[in-house]
Amino acid sequence: MSVEHWETYYRGGGLVTCPTGPEPNYTLEAREIWEAFFRSLPADARIVDIGTGNGPIPLIAKQCSDSAERRFEIHGVDLAQIAPDRDVPDGARLFEGIRFHPGVSAEQLPFEPASVDAVTGQYALEYADVGRVLAEVARVLRPGARAQFVTHHRDSVVLANAGPTFRQFRLLFEETRLLRRLRRFLDLERAGRGTVSGAARELESALRQVDAALAAEPGSQPVLAMARDVTGRSLAERRTAPASVLDAGIERVERELRGSWRRLQDLEGCALDQSAAEEVGRLGQTAGLRSEAPQALLHAGRHLIGWRFNFSR
Repeated sequence: MSVEHWETYYRGGGLVTCPTGPEPNYTLEAREIWEAFFRSLPADARIVDIGTGNGPIPLIAKQCSDSAERRFEIHGVDLAQIAPDRDVPDGARLFEGIRFHPGVSAEQLPFEPASVDAVTGQYALEYADVGRVLAEVARVLRPGARAQFVTHHRDSVVLANAGPTFRQFRLLFEETRLLRRLRRFLDLERAGRGTVSGAARELESALRQVDAALAAEPGSQPVLAMARDVTGRSLAERRTAPASVLDAGIERVERELRGSWRRLQDLEGCALDQSAAEEVGRLGQTAGLRSEAPQALLHAGRHLIGWRFNFSR
């Protein structure tokens, strides 16, 4: 799995990748399970969060530690080149005292054996080699120490809500190829090629399809709206704006949209059904961990948002 598109997302400053409410961090049950977990730890616990991204779980750990006057030592590791203290708004204050380890694989944690009191991860374990990660978790946990993970669920509301967005991406990149046809038209027109009329007809056809989709569901298709906007602006300004400026704008939008599509594809490919969740438990046992049965995690008592896993050493 390429991490470049994840790095782009994290640089945007979003705290979580799958929000559970309007607040920046996880809410209701998605937060409560972490607060309960951290309250159960020793006052000077050493905590390692894998696949930490912009640090939502370390932040909850820090807030629990501060409110109870504890002294948690908190680490966040991620394969991506993360910098939450720089990228998240007010990050320097929010993450004060938390140590982040960018470019670090969860399969090779930089901690001594039996040196950690808790390992955590939300929407992280399923993106890695689960067996190798759980073997590392068993290696670094102290005897009696615990680990908790939340993973994507195949039947979750997160995936259900992603369906319409997938359809927008397929229409944009597979059916109409709008941005590719826009670039081809602009290139041919600048070069004065005789084939520009054919490229213009292809672009017009793609625009009609996108416009029809936007008209059918106005205000609810941000992917198509973003591509349509850059297309319209590029066509309107192509006589006056420098070609390099127009091309850079199209490239930026396409890179952002393709990155979003790739993140959704990663999510879909990593989400666990019942048998895959049970396999995670078996891999934990093979690694030397005591494993509880995976539990479905609900939000607001009714929205399925993931699997919850608990292990102990």
